[in-house]
Amino acid sequence: MKKIFIDRDAFLLRTAVYEDNILSNIYFEKEDNKPKEGCIYIGEVKNILPSLKGAFLDIGYEKNVFLYLDKNIKIKKGDRLAVQIIKEEEGEKSAKSSLNLLLPGRYIMLQTLKEEMEFSGKLTEDFKESIRHEIELYNNTGVIIRSNSIETSIDEIKNEYDYLYQIYSQIRRKEDYSSSLGLIYDFNGILGKLLRDISGSIESIIVSDIKDRCFIEEYIKGKINTIVKLEENVFLSYGIEEDIKDLLKRRVILPSKGNIIIDKTEAMYVIDVNSSKNTSESSMDKTAFKTNIEAAAEIPRQIKLRGLSGIIIIDFIDLKDRNKKKELLDMLQLGFKEDRLKPSVYPFTELNLVQITRKKVTPISYYLEENYGICQDGKRLSSLYISILIKEKVHMEKIEDPVIEVNNIYKKQENSFLFYLTELIGENFKLLFKEQAEDFLIKH
Repeated sequence: MKKIFIDRDAFLLRTAVYEDNILSNIYFEKEDNKPKEGCIYIGEVKNILPSLKGAFLDIGYEKNVFLYLDKNIKIKKGDRLAVQIIKEEEGEKSAKSSLNLLLPGRYIMLQTLKEEMEFSGKLTEDFKESIRHEIELYNNTGVIIRSNSIETSIDEIKNEYDYLYQIYSQIRRKEDYSSSLGLIYDFNGILGKLLRDISGSIESIIVSDIKDRCFIEEYIKGKINTIVKLEENVFLSYGIEEDIKDLLKRRVILPSKGNIIIDKTEAMYVIDVNSSKNTSESSMDKTAFKTNIEAAAEIPRQIKLRGLSGIIIIDFIDLKDRNKKKELLDMLQLGFKEDRLKPSVYPFTELNLVQITRKKVTPISYYLEENYGICQDGKRLSSLYISILIKEKVHMEKIEDPVIEVNNIYKKQENSFLFYLTELIGENFKLLFKEQAEDFLIKH
């Protein structure tokens, strides 16, 4: 059974999914006006760059977004187009967009550049055939039938297709007649995505915001049978903050007391597997295999939760048995079975390393940490995240006029703390910076 926890404040929307009381998924989203993945905008073509096979569009945001163009797409400067963000901006790099609009539902996804019906690989041939006979495609659209469709009726799938086509028609009308640039559809961000993608039985959904509760209750009506509760300080009350902090640790302890160590280099992530204190087996070979198999079960979970992507190298404890190596690869594949990014797991190299490639995503550390130090190569909890932790503690313990002591290493971020804390807890607090081991202390 799954439990879903959703916490929203002025700066972050955070969602956590627990399955059998183990954290299985976590998503963060900043509350800002930056173009977000999946959002659809009306944009105006500003520059066409044949050498880059693309163009830059003004979408009413301070930075233009990049649009990749294949050889079949012809546009000119000044054209107004509906585009969907497929990759958010990163540092100085602009957000990337596409003319292929993907409108996601719980059971299907409408698409606009492929006028055909596609299916999730998990669906049976009999089911696919029944869908082909029952659903007729609207003009200029195609659909992807999702694995969740197996949970419902053909009529419900048709109803969702009708609903998404109405949204698509509205988008095209705005593309043709809108006099302004900017956001025209956002699909409710990660909250909408979570509700569309979740499968299986859900024991409860616990939220901190009344508007989120209303949206969820309306969305799941007739689709998901569960209880939606409204509570304060959701992440602190249920111990989720501690699980999140664990995702910043290099070392992850395995059941048999072995461990994996996760490091980031300039070019890749490296995961090292160690037997460490594992003395449960009678021989070194058995100890090595037991540690490796536990690591192979835990590594996909850590990769998904931490948002690791790009190239990931795993250094297992050396094994010579080919069958046991295959077991490790099978375990990794199994762990990634539900990963929507579909990572590729490659065979052992001659140096006994396993390489994984995973589509680029924003790591969870982006929302939790900031750089510091002379060379900006150190990591610490960000001033925003500490402010959120302070807010939770102040509200949970009902502390009036708190005196907040923050470690002196954050002194240069004083203005940031004052801004965040004022937004989160009001103006009645005193902020001090002191030499101390903890990130922060709160006094009455």
